[in-house]
Formats: sequence, C-alpha cells, structure tokens
Amino acid sequence: MVVVAALAVVACGPPPPTHADHLELLLDQSRYSNVDLPDVRPTVEMVRRGIEVHPAITTYAPSSLQFDVMVPAGGRLALSMTIEPDSAPLTFRVVVEGNSREVVFEGPLADGSEWVSRSVDLAEYAGQSIVLALEADAEAVGTAAYWGAPILTGDFVDEKPNVILYVIDAAGADFMSVYGHERPTTPFMEELAGRGAVFERAYSNSTWTKISTPSFLTSLQSSALGGYVSREDVLPAEVETLPQMLRRAGYTTAEITSNPFAGMMTGLERGLDFMRDSGVARNAVSSVELHANLLQWRQAARMRPFWVHVQTTDVHWPWDPEPPFLGTFTTATERQRFYEDQDRLAAAAGIPRPQWLHAWRYPQAVFEETGIDRLEFFAVADRLYDESMLHNDAQLRHLVERLEASGDWDNTVLIVASDHSSAHGLGSQPEIPDRDGPIMNSMRTRIPLIVVWPGHIAAGQRIEAPVSMVDILPTVLDLVELPAAAVVQGHSFAPVLLGKDWTPRPVTLDEMNVDESGTVGGWLEVIDGRWGASWRFHGRSSADIVAIEEVRLCDLPADPLCAVDVAAEHPEVVVELVPLLQERWEAAWILSARYARSGRSEMSEDQRRTLRALGYIQ
Repeated sequence: MVVVAALAVVACGPPPPTHADHLELLLDQSRYSNVDLPDVRPTVEMVRRGIEVHPAITTYAPSSLQFDVMVPAGGRLALSMTIEPDSAPLTFRVVVEGNSREVVFEGPLADGSEWVSRSVDLAEYAGQSIVLALEADAEAVGTAAYWGAPILTGDFVDEKPNVILYVIDAAGADFMSVYGHERPTTPFMEELAGRGAVFERAYSNSTWTKISTPSFLTSLQSSALGGYVSREDVLPAEVETLPQMLRRAGYTTAEITSNPFAGMMTGLERGLDFMRDSGVARNAVSSVELHANLLQWRQAARMRPFWVHVQTTDVHWPWDPEPPFLGTFTTATERQRFYEDQDRLAAAAGIPRPQWLHAWRYPQAVFEETGIDRLEFFAVADRLYDESMLHNDAQLRHLVERLEASGDWDNTVLIVASDHSSAHGLGSQPEIPDRDGPIMNSMRTRIPLIVVWPGHIAAGQRIEAPVSMVDILPTVLDLVELPAAAVVQGHSFAPVLLGKDWTPRPVTLDEMNVDESGTVGGWLEVIDGRWGASWRFHGRSSADIVAIEEVRLCDLPADPLCAVDVAAEHPEVVVELVPLLQERWEAAWILSARYARSGRSEMSEDQRRTLRALGYIQ
C-alpha cells in the first residue's frame, strides 16, 4: 500500500469547491484548542512567501491542533512553516501525545519573508496510533502561524507511478529536430523519443497560455469554461483540475512555472501541495531555476507518488539565450542588428516595445517604411528561438539525469508537451493571407508530445493519429489506473501507449473571446484525419449563435499552415464535418451553463513585471 496522505486522511467523494480542499477535510477531523482565544478557529488559505505558494492551515498562538493518526513504517511528517512578514517571533512545535508528551520538533521563526520546510522523523512510532499536535507559541497572543500542507509519509511500494507534465511554453513542433527541423535543436528529446512514444500530430487546444493551460488541466475547452474575458479571469470554482483528482487519490502535487497565466492568476492553485508561479530574472534560462525548485521540493519530503506540472519559459519571447548555446546558430552582429530592428519595427507599427512578440502580424508596409528585410529579420528570430530551444533541451537532459540518480525515474511517467506553438515563423510567410486565421495552423498550435514510462511504454513509437492537450487529463488518469473523471471533453490515448486497441477521435480546437457586453468571437475547429474544418464566429452573443455557418477547410498534410481554403473543392468533406462542429458547439454551450464565473484575480506587482517581461502587457 502506498502511504501518502494529508496526516493519513484521504478524501472520498466529490471535493468541496475550495482551492485547498484536502486541508478543509483535514480540519474537519482535527481538534483545536486555544485557551486565550476560544472563539477563534483555524482557517485554510493559499499563502505566498517569496516564490513559494502553499495551501496552509492558519492557527493563532497559543494554540494546539491535534490529529489522530496511525504512523506507517518509516513515518515522517513533511511540513512548511511561516509567519506574517511583520510578525513577532513565534515557536512552531510538533508533539506526539500518547502515554507521555514528547516534543519531536521545535523551532523558533522570526522571519516571515519565506517558507521554511522541515521533515520530522516519526519512524520510532511506526505501527502506533498516536495523537499528533501542531502547536504554536508566541509572546503576543493571536500571532498567526501558517502550517503549509502537512503530509504524513512512510515506506511505500510503487503501486502508482509519479507523473511529470513538462510543458515547454511556446514550443512549436515545427522548430524541433525531433520532428524534423533542419537545425539540431532537440538532441536530448530525440533520445527520449527513442525511449518512448512520439505523437507526430499533437495540438494545443488554443493559441496562448491563459486559455490553453486551464483546458489541459481540466479537459474542458475554452468555450466550455466561459471563454476569455480578461487577463485576471480565474477558473470557475465548480471545475475540478487534474491535481485535485490526483490529490484525492493520495498523490502529492506541485506546479512549478515562471508564467503567471499558468498559476494563481488563473486560479490553477487548487489541489496543489506546492506552487511556484513567480517570474525569473531571465526567461531564457527559466528551466535552471524551475528544475532546482522541483528537486528541492522532492528533497524536502521524500513522498510518493507525486504529480508535478513544470512549465518553462526558455523559448518564449524575448529569446535571450546564454552561452554555450548563444551563438550556436547566430553571430554577434546578427543579434545586435536584430535587437535594434525590434525597436524600430515596434515604433513604426505603433506597438509598445514589450509587446513585440506579436511582430509576426506586422504588415509588409512596416518593413518597407523601416527598410528592414522581412525574411532576414525573421530568419534571425528563428535562429535565436532555436538557440533557446537548445538550452531547454539540455536542461531537460540534466533533470532526467537527476531523476535517474535519485531513483525516481524508473517509476515516473514523463510527458513532454507545450501549451501552444510559436507563431513567430509566420512572419516570414508572405503567402499567409490571414495571419490571425485558423488556429490549426501548425505554427500556432502544433506542439511536441512525447511520453516516456520505462518498462511500460514501448520504445520508439511514432504515432500519426491527431491528439490534443485536452486529452492529457483522461490519459493520465487512465495510465495511473484511477477512475475516469465525470466531465471531460478529451479522450484517453493511454491504450495506444500501452499497446492496446485504440480508436482515434477527431480533435477539437477552441478559442472564445468575450467582451464586456457579452459579445463573443473566436474559432471552433475540428481535425479529423487529413482534414481540418475551421469556423470563425464573432459579433454576437453565444446564445444567439445557433447554427454553424460557413467554414474553411484545410488539407493539413498538404497545407499545414492552412493558407488555402479547399472547401469549394471538397463539399462532401464539409458536409461531413459541419455536424461535428455543431455537436462540439452545443456541448460547449451546455457545459458553460454549469460553471459560474468566479470573478477575477488581482494582479500583483510581481505578476505585472513578469507578464511585461514575457511581452504580454506594457
């Protein structure tokens, strides 16, 4: 039996609509005493200190929070602690109460600027039922103590695998040598491909992080979640995420990212024991810091099984690689001219410099006005992007080597993917008449998808059938042999990974924008084998859009950029795919009525600074 639980409490049934549901359940089974403040009860909240966010139980000194637990063999209590930044010093204490009172941990804390993690050895109590008390003492009555995600762990048998979802933000399959790109940008991922399965035609469900990440963590499309209204949108409270599902099954869970749109700013902290969603000094080397965070989290408490979602920003604009990768494909002269030309183009286009990442949309007139050669400019952009990809690939190699050395690798499912492709390549494609056209364009949504699980997934598979990121949630649950989720829009591709019968399903791409008046715009698309049908809707409320109107048809193997509409040449295909689009639209409309919007998050200064560095805002 795997022994991993929140103080031996594993939730059953549907979770309450809270971001820290396991701690709410834990409190329900605890006893709390505070003689000086008898009417003040502990609470649960998400608490950020520095780069770390933990779900935490808040108690108030002097207090004791008690739990009845059975200690497993090799038992340890993993927990994190902090106080208010301007708080008086406070002493945290862990006590075992049985035939006698034994203090197994005691530590003063005077600095509330960060989380302090500890692992308390309880092995001598193995097999015993004890009362475990979390005590807080301070000179000032009412001083707040934050206990971050206390977890009791012990010796285990690897019944369930660890799962790492490794998302390379803005990684396009078109620019990766594992998918045939001309420059050797992903030598390690080519090795990974030889150890597992590669999906040749994997798609993100949307074109950017804010709406793509919630989709793959819930297996619900953008329109089913209500569409995009603002940067501060958060996931509806009723929607359950993959970490929540895994957390209830005994997994410890974490998300480690440098893109705020993949974190608390979108309400994706629910179900997590640990989150890191702060920015980094330089986006192009984010993987170095994020991997260190992952390994530190694992070292703080050796718990299994674990789920971790890592989302790097190494290949996200502004592409500032470092040696030894800097200069692999570019010269110093090219780079200097490129960075200068960025500013000249932005000024000519009237676009603020931090939002240059949209330069692929610039009309030819902007290049003519500045005298900058469009093809040469984007050729350098391509090579800088490739150098950034090479860096992330090398860091992924180092991470896997560390996992192998620690013993984690042999029972870990590694999924390498992306939240969207990189549209910068469209800047040098003058034949694309509509640069904001179909989102199934390979430079907008074709992504890497590599799955490795030593000893379980046959090595060297190359799978041609289309799949999408919304399939990740049902696939993970399938691989770890947990019950299917009640409401999903994706389909598990676990059978094909495990050598079982599998029938591919049409892939849906979905992106809905909603303005303050409720008017909607966006794309709904399906990919079925060779063909892709794209329906662009705009200008009305979603309730008024009843029937699918004119669609665009793309022959994707022949035209991966969807530059040519072939609907007139193949009306029989259009007739076949329109009912499928109609079905998807009606399903999204029904689902969206189930989930009430949860309001908006408040953008912090750190998030603002990070989004500015990534080019999203001024």
